[in-house]
Amino acid sequence: MEQGRANAKLASDRVIVENFFGRLKMLWGIVSDKYTWKKDECNMYFQTCVALTNAHVRFNPLWNVDGEGYNQYKNHLLSIGSKIKTRNLFSKTKYHENRQARIQAVLGRANSVYTSEDYDIGYDEEDDILD
Repeated sequence: MEQGRANAKLASDRVIVENFFGRLKMLWGIVSDKYTWKKDECNMYFQTCVALTNAHVRFNPLWNVDGEGYNQYKNHLLSIGSKIKTRNLFSKTKYHENRQARIQAVLGRANSVYTSEDYDIGYDEEDDILD
């Protein structure tokens, strides 16, 4: 029984640590970036991010908000995706409308009162070389 409680407490602590690092990565993308600085700079940035995350955890506990925060973040990304899809659809529709208008304009000119003789400049069929 005692071993079961100890394992449950250890598992609970692991979840809290995973949540902390998840929040650290979510809040501070610089932490999840590849190592591109000198060692001293990296330590300074990492320590600053951890300190700020500790303050964030104090005001927004890991267990209370993470599910809601994740859902808000996911909904935010979905709304961005929806806006992009709407914008792309509008752009595609506008392109097809403009293309249709250009085609109609070209066909309209071809069917207008102008004949092919109006476009023939300096060419006379009677002077055909191949005859």
